[in-house]
Amino acid sequence: MWLQQRLKGLPGLLSSSWARRLLFLLGLLLLLLWFAGSGARRAAGGLHLPPWARGEPGAAEPSACLEAATRAWRGLRERGEAVPLGPGVPALVANGFLALDAAANRLWVTPGEREPAVAPDFVPFVQLRPLNVLAEAGEAVLLLREGLLRRVRCLQLGTPGSGPAVAGSGPASASGLAAGSARDCVLLQEDFLAHRGRPHVYLQRIQLNNPTERVAALQTVGPTVGPGPKAFTSTLEKVGDHQFLLYSGRSTPLPTGLVHLVVVAAKKLVNRLQVAPKTQLDETVLWVVHVSGPIHPQVLKSKAAKELKALQDLARKEMLELLELPASELLQDHQHLWAQLFSPGEACKGLVSTVHPRDALPTSTRAVNLTLYYMLSCSPAPLLSPSLSHRERDQMESTLNYEDHCFSGHATMHAENLWPSRLSSVQQILQLSDLWKLTLQKRSCKGLVKVGAPGILQGMVLSFGGLQFTENHLQFQADPDVLHNSY
Repeated sequence: MWLQQRLKGLPGLLSSSWARRLLFLLGLLLLLLWFAGSGARRAAGGLHLPPWARGEPGAAEPSACLEAATRAWRGLRERGEAVPLGPGVPALVANGFLALDAAANRLWVTPGEREPAVAPDFVPFVQLRPLNVLAEAGEAVLLLREGLLRRVRCLQLGTPGSGPAVAGSGPASASGLAAGSARDCVLLQEDFLAHRGRPHVYLQRIQLNNPTERVAALQTVGPTVGPGPKAFTSTLEKVGDHQFLLYSGRSTPLPTGLVHLVVVAAKKLVNRLQVAPKTQLDETVLWVVHVSGPIHPQVLKSKAAKELKALQDLARKEMLELLELPASELLQDHQHLWAQLFSPGEACKGLVSTVHPRDALPTSTRAVNLTLYYMLSCSPAPLLSPSLSHRERDQMESTLNYEDHCFSGHATMHAENLWPSRLSSVQQILQLSDLWKLTLQKRSCKGLVKVGAPGILQGMVLSFGGLQFTENHLQFQADPDVLHNSY
């Protein structure tokens, strides 16, 4: 009854001007709230997970996949343990005997301590070419503590026959994508390394993660001889269940006219890698390289057959030994040995951060760590060889601990030719290695250089601050004023 009376009085109430204004304001407020809620819903929709992670069509952008795959590298870069490849950072992996440019796909071999590096006309690594790829993003980094180069590629696949993606706007640009292409981001990771404990061995590890609904296929190319006149021949070797290729040939002549015979044993890889949907592939390709001493062209014909047979026997024996070992064991062994070798580099890192607290040093931590990595890579490490006898090991270790008055010279921290911030090629790195060895030998560090990588590292650390290893103590040779120069 009360409600009926109030409803009867409503027309009279609405006839009032202030009541109509109040009702209009309430309606306007509700309308604004509705629009605000709609905008908030649209904004919230923009904070969604990347579509490739949710499983929506047309979502597997390689850049998003790459960001997720390389997120862990950020912390390594901040700690100075990883350096992205780019201008001024050659893609070198080496072990003192072998040096490889993973970006240019080139090989150098150092036959002896006093001999120049030899560059055989041989393409060392396998090249992987994905089939039916629409888009791709990639990045590579030098992992200084692991002694390897890691390259990650994120591949957006299309249906067979769709061909490469065509740039353009609108739906047509994604025409090659099938429903559910949120799972079309195939992750390819490659590790390149020259084994630290086996100077004649280098490896390429291939890992492919295929979460898609279709088969992922990659064509393999190489290793092959170079594009010039073919100086290598290849034979297929079959021993028991194992198959590998044996390449035999010669290097290009040196300026003196001398040549080197080269034999490369390579694990046989299929021409096409195919990974089933929702599965992963983990394949490690091995190579063994043996090279002769310098041979004069006049006696090459008489010596070639005998020398080649000896090199082939060595390569064949080592390859068969490697094929019996799990690939994971070879990789772990390399990483363990490299970590032992590189860990003293923290001494130089500490010098960079503490010696010059007021101003930035011309020699940055990045330049120091990269130089240490390159010099350790280019230096042999006989102490790490499993074939080293106890007597030889004791002699080398005593040399490392002997007071040879190394380093007798000015501190090298400001020598930009010894700690360069940029290098353009592997050839420059090999020249830098020769310069460091010559510098250390002239500064009473001959014994350390003879020991190889551990001794060279010790000499570099001493030289950085002008420290000298004497009978009773470490002597500080540098003028304190020099340490605070801002160049």
